[in-house]
Amino acid sequence: MGGLLLALVALYIVHHLAVHQGLAISRAHEALHPALRVILASLGLFAVCGYGVVRLALPASLRRHEPLWILPVGACAASVLMTLLGYAHLPYHVNLWLTIAAGAALSLYAAFRCGPLPRAPGGWGGVLAAAYGAALLGFIVLIPLLRADFATVTGTGSDAHLAAGSAQFLQHYTPGSFHVASPVDTIPLQWRSKVPIYYVFAAVSSLAGLQTFQVLSTLEAVMLALMVVGFFLLCRDVMGMGVLAAIAASAIVGLDRMVVHTITHPYYNQTWGMFTIPFGLVLAWSATSRTRSGGWPGFVLLVLVLGVCAFAYPLAAPIPAGALVVFWWFERRGQRRRGEPVADLHPRVLWGRIYHGPKSLLPIVPIALLLIIPIRGVWEKISSGWNVVFDPLISLKGWGGDLSGYFPEGQYFGLPTSHWLAILAAPMVIAVVLALRGRPRPLGWGLLAIFAVGLLGALWFRIRPHGYYFEYKLLCFTAPVLIVVVVAGLERLKLVGALLGIGWLALAFGAARAEIKPLGPELSPSMIDLQHLNRAVPDGASIRLDMDPPLQLWVAYMLADHPVCSQTPLLNTAYPHVPESRKADYILADYQLVHPFDALGPPVRLIGPEFRLYRENPDTPGIDRCSTKRVQTVTSLSGS
Repeated sequence: MGGLLLALVALYIVHHLAVHQGLAISRAHEALHPALRVILASLGLFAVCGYGVVRLALPASLRRHEPLWILPVGACAASVLMTLLGYAHLPYHVNLWLTIAAGAALSLYAAFRCGPLPRAPGGWGGVLAAAYGAALLGFIVLIPLLRADFATVTGTGSDAHLAAGSAQFLQHYTPGSFHVASPVDTIPLQWRSKVPIYYVFAAVSSLAGLQTFQVLSTLEAVMLALMVVGFFLLCRDVMGMGVLAAIAASAIVGLDRMVVHTITHPYYNQTWGMFTIPFGLVLAWSATSRTRSGGWPGFVLLVLVLGVCAFAYPLAAPIPAGALVVFWWFERRGQRRRGEPVADLHPRVLWGRIYHGPKSLLPIVPIALLLIIPIRGVWEKISSGWNVVFDPLISLKGWGGDLSGYFPEGQYFGLPTSHWLAILAAPMVIAVVLALRGRPRPLGWGLLAIFAVGLLGALWFRIRPHGYYFEYKLLCFTAPVLIVVVVAGLERLKLVGALLGIGWLALAFGAARAEIKPLGPELSPSMIDLQHLNRAVPDGASIRLDMDPPLQLWVAYMLADHPVCSQTPLLNTAYPHVPESRKADYILADYQLVHPFDALGPPVRLIGPEFRLYRENPDTPGIDRCSTKRVQTVTSLSGS
């Protein structure tokens, strides 16, 4: 019966999100086949790298859903291992296959030691239902890609070209190097902590046999599905919810409009931050009690997940890390009240637990040295962001990203508008009280700390000019946790709570539909076809881009083999841009513009319906300053 119900839900979603928007499955194969390759490549890589780690390190208190941990932990393990090998200057393909070989070897060892099949003491029904629900939500955010009918990037997120370019860069060069032969000359300075997640991106692209921009949107859908699994585990293993309530809560999170917005536009860095938070919270809660802790293996797993969270999005890391501190602090107080022994926190005692002679540092020192650059990037981002966030005299205008205003706060909570949030705010508070009543005090205070950070932070950024970027990020990281706790409170209301939960799920679905309905491709077929201009333009010939400055990001990406420039490059952003020049050999013009004044004769080539290539008049005055090298606008993170 449950499987039939889920199948009916899937058909309803396809009908209302796909068919009504003109998606015919018979003609979606141009996008479906690449998407399936990306899904298989990512799941295969994550499974190989995660199986052994989970079988050997997952705390016993979390074993009832052991199969659901394999893919998320594998994603984190692959990212860190590939980064270590990358900074050891191993060639990329050697790096990739060593990572796979290491994962396979550890998996074989774990299978020999622990048995070949992962355990699910709580029953496979809940595991399979959670996996099915996560896959269904992943499919929902793939609908715009299938509707486009070709492998592309969906949405309007201007970070997408840097994300695809950074992954492609790592497929050929070591992190920290500089090469103008790549669409992105180097990993952006402000992104150097994020190398681990771009190694995963590069690996999935290589295994799928696709270009990185063809992979991005599907990989985002995979990460959404894994994030939904994380919130299911948060519901079950931390909040103690039943299977149906946990599926409903994680579905509301996955359908939350701002979560869908992040995935489909796509914000790759933020996606990884959102993905790691629920797993970090589950492991943090497990680590704070002797009865739940997995010992040193569990601690290593916690450090792995929180470390990837910090690398992916440094400003998100304080959320699970702060909750861990609160859990631990109140747990210690409880132990004192109960007369239980409490560990001594004197630095000498703590150091004695770690240091047992020079040999004890052998596995730690090389790892720390190889990760010193991304660790430095985390520190730089947190310190510079901290100064901006807490000093009201510092303008937030430079931190606006590609946003231009605030989103309605209700959309962060699976609601259509902020009016709904105003109406339901009091019932949500009551549900939180019900959810935390009777739960351990450390858990309640840790979750309340997250809610306080989200609420106070949102108010603070609302009253500061240009605070919309920080509000968007903060609420995307904290609101899903609140959704889970509210649904846990509704579960205690039995039938009334179930009806309210179903209504909330319907509202979240409607909000997600409103987000997905108008979504189209960011990267058009004509822009992709620009890669083939080599047949029309001689090697080394320069091209001037006569088009809207934001459009130049992807166009310059596709024309990385040629020197390019513009009379109006994209300025006042953190994105590297093309040099400014009037003189060039050719002019590539957007179809919306009139015949370029400096063009010589009619177009020599039409690239789809969007672009026209002209020869430039050789008598055009000036110096040709076009270049394959981009102008880096961010040269330091100090004070930014």
